Amino acid sequence: MTEPRPQRLNWEEGRPFGKIAAILVAGIIYSLLALWSATWRIDKSEMRRLDEARATGKPIIGIVWHGTYVPLFRLIAGQPALVVTSYSFRGSVIARFCSWLGYHSIQVERGNHGGRRAIREELSHPNALVAIAPDGPLGPRHEAKPGAAALAVEFGALLLPISATSSRKKIVASRWDKMELPLPTARVTLRIGEAFEIPTQASPEEAKALVENALNALI
Repeated sequence: MTEPRPQRLNWEEGRPFGKIAAILVAGIIYSLLALWSATWRIDKSEMRRLDEARATGKPIIGIVWHGTYVPLFRLIAGQPALVVTSYSFRGSVIARFCSWLGYHSIQVERGNHGGRRAIREELSHPNALVAIAPDGPLGPRHEAKPGAAALAVEFGALLLPISATSSRKKIVASRWDKMELPLPTARVTLRIGEAFEIPTQASPEEAKALVENALNALI
């Protein structure tokens, strides 16, 4: 049975003051990221692998370890990737911030599987691009859950490992994902591995190993 299409929601509708607040907060975050990342020495030479994957016409699932996602907002800005956010003030802020970076987003209500439906709908189109942190949302760190691999098999999608490394960084040790934040003036490198598919006959354990090995090779 086909899942219903996710309802297109906008938390800001009917909330004029909430809309203003969301714009202001998103603007502050955007400006801070712009100033912070302006000091980085960026190497994006491996972006060609994303271009090569998109040239196949197949849907793409970008897989990212949760702790490396912050600099990726800047490093792959302009790519029309789907970002799923919650139907809330926070979700509205994230949606605006992402739209200014060139991504597109959908807001979904918590607890009704709207995020899963949004991703599945997106992957039904050629050249779709979605990003999934296989160890998210709450870990364990660097242990892949089965969702990304299962979706890749179902939709014939390519899995594309993506990461970021930096010469100088702050590791937030108190977080479960040990979030990595490049420091000012750091050399920040976009890492993209070779796109691959999950064999339809692969066991869950084999699929898990393929995802983990591909991402760990970029660290």
